[in-house]
Amino acid sequence: MQSKLIGTWLLSTSVGVFGLITLGGYTRLKRAGLSMVDWKPLNVRYPQTQEEWAMEFKRYQEFPEYKSSNCDIEEFKEIYFIEYAHRVLARSMGLYLAVPMGIFWWGGRFTPAFKPKMLALLGFFGFQGVLGWWMVKSGLEDKDYEHRVKVEPVRLTTHLGFGAGLFAYISYLGFSCFRKSPEEVFNTAEKLKSALKIRTWLIGSLWMTGITIIAGALVAGSDAGRVLNNYPWYGDDWVYPKDLLEKQPWYTNFYENRSMIQFVHRNLAYLTYAKIFLTWRTARLLPLLPPSVRFGINGVFLLSNLQALLGITTLMRGCPLPESLSHQGNALLLMAMILFSLSGVRKPPQELITKLLKPA
Repeated sequence: MQSKLIGTWLLSTSVGVFGLITLGGYTRLKRAGLSMVDWKPLNVRYPQTQEEWAMEFKRYQEFPEYKSSNCDIEEFKEIYFIEYAHRVLARSMGLYLAVPMGIFWWGGRFTPAFKPKMLALLGFFGFQGVLGWWMVKSGLEDKDYEHRVKVEPVRLTTHLGFGAGLFAYISYLGFSCFRKSPEEVFNTAEKLKSALKIRTWLIGSLWMTGITIIAGALVAGSDAGRVLNNYPWYGDDWVYPKDLLEKQPWYTNFYENRSMIQFVHRNLAYLTYAKIFLTWRTARLLPLLPPSVRFGINGVFLLSNLQALLGITTLMRGCPLPESLSHQGNALLLMAMILFSLSGVRKPPQELITKLLKPA
């Protein structure tokens, strides 16, 4: 069992990652992500003089996005600052993760079972940085996405999806530091049966939420939220858009056809909401769930309703910045609340299950 100090550090790290993902979304929506055309992980110097700004602007003018936007140097400074802030925050969060981790490791504060998880976490964070540049690099190539220059949607989906997974992993590790021992929570067969049943429902809800978030990332990357905005219909079509399979080969529609991308995300959202509703309903019928778990599941249901409202509002308004960021941020909070609930009904050791559920 890890100390609450380590749990507090991990949860504060997850808050920082939440902010980093949100700032990344703001960077995308402000079209600022391609303003810095070099990747220098150890360089955090901000341009100071007019000569330095002129040099950065000249570099930017060599790439396709400038040719499509034709911004002046003052507009360039604005978008450059946004991308610069995103990169500095990412590196700061890397230090916030690595330095305390090294101190805790050196002081013997990690249990043997926790050490591999910490190494994995550090590796995942570094890999996320590599994915970020891999994404940005695609936007520096001369490609046309329906008369726009932007990063490849699949690469953006990979970067955002992996970031959401990283946030979830850190959050769950943090929550696990505050949970009670299985012997304290599951001291009767009835309590154990209730916990194991709701655990299965929560895991299903978590998977559905994660898949829907990834599908939403593809919507964001492809601008699929800017079409078919007359919810609950699809343009002039009621059940599904008629151009779902207009591209060839057929499978490219799932990542290139904006109608198909939005259709998939919408219907995954319906299924996810239904799964969460049934999880909440099941929890209400189960006796003896821990109070924290019941509180968490109520929170999951509340956030899922808010997420549905935000999704519909964002779509019908054509994906403006405030609604888009709120929809993205609430999706992360929803996932974190599911993980909080799961942390209270983690699977106990097999010997405890055998002891409580053995035939009388």
